[in-house]
Amino acid sequence: SSRLLDADGDGHVPLRCAGDDCNDTEPAIFPGAAEQCADGADNDCDGLTDFDDPSCEALALNDTCATAAALRSGDVLNGDSSVYTDNYAARCLSPSPGAGRDGVFYFDLAAEEEVDIDTFGSSIDTVLSIRTSCADAATEIACANNVNPALTTRLLVRRLAAGRYYLVLDTDRNNAAGTYLLRFNTRAPRPPLDCGNTIDLSEG
Repeated sequence: SSRLLDADGDGHVPLRCAGDDCNDTEPAIFPGAAEQCADGADNDCDGLTDFDDPSCEALALNDTCATAAALRSGDVLNGDSSVYTDNYAARCLSPSPGAGRDGVFYFDLAAEEEVDIDTFGSSIDTVLSIRTSCADAATEIACANNVNPALTTRLLVRRLAAGRYYLVLDTDRNNAAGTYLLRFNTRAPRPPLDCGNTIDLSEG
């Protein structure tokens, strides 16, 4: 019977048995299920995953501080700013403060680390802002707007104390929409320069 073929009990027979369930090990995945827009799965079995699915086109889970997305060292994220709205202005926008669609992320540091973030490869003019209180621009501790190539940005903080921080990925150019590529890395901070062990080069 079809019930015996339905391993996850969601009422749908798997594709391998001429059914329509694209994942018979997950009861929350079947044709007609609600698409979850950031879990990497095709929840409704229509062949489209996350924000590629039309049901997610108007939804950005990290559009506000309340729904900020977590960042971990080594992350490389592809996104589309067209699903964002303008909520938080980075202080280094040009002209400052300016308006642009923005997405929100957060990251936690267990110890002091160097933080390196860039948007190289993005198709839009990006601005990066790190702050300690998400919605309060006055708590911004670092901001970067444009390096070569001109539309992309790198934000490097040599030493950032342990704690939680928020990253606002803002866009310049009058709410321009397009794709972005976000890279996030942390590493042990470099040792401070020791000026006490200098080498005399005056003799050539």
